[in-house]
Amino acid sequence: MGKTIVVIDASAAQRRFLETLLALDHYTVLSFGSGLKALGYLQLFSADLIITDIKLPQFDGIELCKTLKTEADLRSIPIMVLTALELEELSSLVMLPVEAIVYKSAIGKGLRQMVKTLLDKEIIPPQASTVETSIYL
Repeated sequence: MGKTIVVIDASAAQRRFLETLLALDHYTVLSFGSGLKALGYLQLFSADLIITDIKLPQFDGIELCKTLKTEADLRSIPIMVLTALELEELSSLVMLPVEAIVYKSAIGKGLRQMVKTLLDKEIIPPQASTVETSIYL
């Protein structure tokens, strides 16, 4: 069975785009418009990777990431944060317990490679990055 990716973004258009992009690599993609709905799903079912935005209704991406990493059944799932935040605003994200932060403007082949890497449990060092606008943690 293929890998399952949970996508969380307030924008329906962004969710559809990511579903289409990730389907190219035959992943099962489940998408949610809020952090609370995604958390509810993840507490009942599993996923191989979580891709989330920071700006979410009800329960923002920062709180979602912190919560996911404190729950025993969920802490081992790698998390990728997609953000449109400006560089100055990213300082608050650097301390997040996530495996990768990617600018939304860099979505494309680089994002697909990062997803593959995270699902294969390999972390790419920054100097090997194929997406210059990505931050690898």
